[in-house]
Parts: sequence; C-alpha cells; structure tokens
Amino acid sequence: MAKISFNKKIVTIGEGEDEGKLIFSEPTIKQWNDYENAKLRFGKKLKNTKSNQTSAAAELFDKTIEEIINLEDDNGIKITMENKDLIPPRLKARYIFVAFEEDNEEIDVKN
Repeated sequence: MAKISFNKKIVTIGEGEDEGKLIFSEPTIKQWNDYENAKLRFGKKLKNTKSNQTSAAAELFDKTIEEIINLEDDNGIKITMENKDLIPPRLKARYIFVAFEEDNEEIDVKN
C-alpha cells in the first residue's frame, strides 16, 4: 500500500561537515490557510493587488520551525531558535518553498 508522509520536513543546507538542517513541523490547516491567504491581498474591487508572499512565508517559517542544526551567519554567529531572526525573510521564504511547496516527491497516478 502506498504511504503519504506527514512527518517533519527537513531542509538541508550545505554539504559534508558544513551541512546544516532546518526541521519543520507540518503546518496545521489554519496555518496553511493563513499562509495561502496572506500571499495575495487585494485592494478595493480587486485593484491594487499586492504580493505578500515573502512576509507570509517568513511568518509560516517562524510558526513551523522546530529545530535549527549547525547553521551560522556570515559573521560566524551560530543561528539558534532564539535568534532565528538573523535569517533574512527572503531566505525564510525559500526554505518554506523547499520544505512544503517544491515537488520533491514522485507522483505516479494510474487510472
């Protein structure tokens, strides 16, 4: 029987001895819906469409990150759960994409 994985998502950064990891919990339905809704906000009468994708992803990052392993910034400061704000929102958005939106599982649908 095929299995669907609902386990923690792990994003690996770097290679070998310099390898670091970000470990995320699976978002709740509310967290995911909030993220999806926050990506695009509309002004009056669908005018002034504004993208909030980066800030929405950074917020989801902060809500779902469970562990940070072996990461440091450009100045050699170790990044931990307490100082995760050292990670720029643009990178947080990238890590959320890799963890939850990038198609990294093989899907084979048979009719």
